[in-house]
Amino acid sequence: MDKVVALWNKNNPDIQVQTKNISNDQYGTLGNALKAGKAPDLAQVGYDQLPSLRTQNAFVDASACSTAAAAKSQFVPWTWSQTSFGGTGVFAFPQDTGPMALYVRSDIFKKYDLPIPKTWDEYAAAAQKLHKANPNVSITFFDPNNAEWFNGLLWQNGAEMYSYSGDKWHVTVELNRPGFGRDLRLW
Repeated sequence: MDKVVALWNKNNPDIQVQTKNISNDQYGTLGNALKAGKAPDLAQVGYDQLPSLRTQNAFVDASACSTAAAAKSQFVPWTWSQTSFGGTGVFAFPQDTGPMALYVRSDIFKKYDLPIPKTWDEYAAAAQKLHKANPNVSITFFDPNNAEWFNGLLWQNGAEMYSYSGDKWHVTVELNRPGFGRDLRLW
């Protein structure tokens, strides 16, 4: 972000931006700044923090801004869907999509005569075949301490975990796309 801000300041001498890199407890720090009326004009936060910050009135709806309307086409749908709440406006712009990938142990796939999966259905079938051949070997490991992996899989398939309607927050896993789990997306 320092390079982005330096470029902005160079090209916009009348509107200068200052950056502040805050601690790992940035969400607590940002919440305190909001309460004190000293919040920054812009902040970089994770998708999972947007609902909490919205309840603190941290955002301005940018949907009327022509830049927001033009920006939507520049992002994949799942990232853009995280920037608004039930289609009620645009409160953020995606920046870090954190691509996900699976690494393949080709020696294990070869040993158990498994083709490399290209869809989630093939992945599930390979996992079942592998488990049947050797119950002590797993096709993957999902770290229970890493919710972002799970979130990424949900968002990839159009899930909406937080929504806002009728002046109420709804927290659930809601799949918006038919055929959830059918396409394996590899980057």
